[in-house]
Amino acid sequence: MHKSYGFRYTEGTRRCLHLIETIGRESTHNPTYSFDGLHRDGPGLLFQYTLSGEGRLELGNTTYRVPRHHGFFVTIPSAHRYYYDPSVQTPWEFIWIKLNMEGSSHYWQHFVQSFGPVAAIKPDSDTILLLQKLYNDVAAKKFADSKYDMSVRVHEWLLTLLRLSEGEKHPSSDWPEPVRLANQFIERHYGEPVSLEQIANAAQLSKHYLCKTFRKFTGTTPIDYLRKLRIEEAVRLLQHTDIPISQIAMKTGFDNASYFGKVFHQLVGITPTEFRQRKSDLSADYLHIMR
Repeated sequence: MHKSYGFRYTEGTRRCLHLIETIGRESTHNPTYSFDGLHRDGPGLLFQYTLSGEGRLELGNTTYRVPRHHGFFVTIPSAHRYYYDPSVQTPWEFIWIKLNMEGSSHYWQHFVQSFGPVAAIKPDSDTILLLQKLYNDVAAKKFADSKYDMSVRVHEWLLTLLRLSEGEKHPSSDWPEPVRLANQFIERHYGEPVSLEQIANAAQLSKHYLCKTFRKFTGTTPIDYLRKLRIEEAVRLLQHTDIPISQIAMKTGFDNASYFGKVFHQLVGITPTEFRQRKSDLSADYLHIMR
């Protein structure tokens, strides 16, 4: 039998925490199942994921299907309605979680911008597996005495969605051969004036398909990965040598010092000259750029 669970919190630290308002599982084929986002107990952030069957989500003049292995993101209160459509005939089974507005609203805005209101998410993904575990642990009363433990777990779940929104990364052992070839080519030739076309030729793919496949498995594009390696090497040279900046630009594959400086500033936050002047402030021998 599926159940739902709710929490209420005293004021104070709740603004700093990621907290569950309600969480539950349900199966319905009731034609009256319908919720208007302007007339709900709130405020809050709702994610509802279809396990089987299908639901509907209305936003403005658009109606979205929410089929199996899809979930929707809505903010409560807001102008939306989600409901069961009896024409589907099979029951709609779903799991949901509603979070407090204060702790997680910036994540929600990012998810809607990245996925749209409805996202396809695999049932064996970390996002859904952790959501199922959250539900089971709430049912087992594992968070009854600690909103801090709950916040850690909810934050972990939010980060799985954030990772999905930025491109799911696969371990290199799972990369297909074209991605492996492209990666090897970039790592061997990043100090040269490499083009996307050259990388695509090495991978034996079109430029468009290479970018799509490379991002799918690594979480970044070939050109962004190339820039990352170039700037990491530039940082090493700025820290440990007295080579002029114009020569460092050439050694790391840039056509000119001006473009090198622009990319360096984008990834490091300061210019190469400023970095060299302040290198003693960096309490590390090497700098890794995380994207």
